[in-house]
Amino acid sequence: MNTEMQIVEEIRVASRQMVRELGFMNNTLAASSYSPR
Repeated sequence: MNTEMQIVEEIRVASRQMVRELGFMNNTLAASSYSPR
């Protein structure tokens, strides 16, 4: 995996984690079938 794609993947992982952690703010935020990785 090239450096740019690795950075994009790291951002995606962090974004999904953040949405899950903040999901309590809106019950639809964390409603996702995506895995945390």
